Amino acid sequence: MVIGEVNGGWRLIEAQGAAEPCIPRPVAAPQMLWRHEAGDVGSYFDRYCQAGGIHHFAAAYGHLAESLERTAKHLSIGYRSV
Repeated sequence: MVIGEVNGGWRLIEAQGAAEPCIPRPVAAPQMLWRHEAGDVGSYFDRYCQAGGIHHFAAAYGHLAESLERTAKHLSIGYRSV
């Protein structure tokens, strides 16, 4: 999930997926590979970019789409599931 500024407002962007094992690179930062749950990476990335996604995101355990959509509504911000 990502919060990005779009057209003067904020939007919560959500996608379901899974963290995949990876060989850590020599940098002092959390690292993982992420696999989108449905479709190929190209179509996912197109949807993510069109939704206003940026290069940072947060990961959470579980399927939280409904909770995130309710949270966005409560905060009066946009919401997009990609």
